[in-house]
Amino acid sequence: MENTTAYQILPSVNDGILELLITGTAIGNDFEKMMLEVDSILEANNAKEVILDICTFKEHIESITTIYQYTVKHNFFLHRVKTAVVDFQEKTSFAMALKTAGVPVERFIDKELARKWIKSNPIKETWEKETTGRK
Repeated sequence: MENTTAYQILPSVNDGILELLITGTAIGNDFEKMMLEVDSILEANNAKEVILDICTFKEHIESITTIYQYTVKHNFFLHRVKTAVVDFQEKTSFAMALKTAGVPVERFIDKELARKWIKSNPIKETWEKETTGRK
């Protein structure tokens, strides 16, 4: 029997920037699997910057409280990655929860603006020092 999830994570690299397109839904156990999978992809790529595109979710990811609690509970690689979340204006809970949990994140409604933001702030070493406390 094949183990399937209600979400998909489609990684790609665009102009040197790792982008993850997340589609479907991530509720309950799927949310936990999705967060672990996202983190695994970031760590495997030793990502310093990432764009998470969650515009195509049919339903939104859990509540802001659940996202926050789960993100704080785990020592995710994501905490050390400069993150741009691309989402619709009215669906802001994911980015807000990540930011509240200490993830260095900004939210955009346009992927091109997110790419420009990542590229206009190419402070990989400085960003890493600031987010990890290393000197």
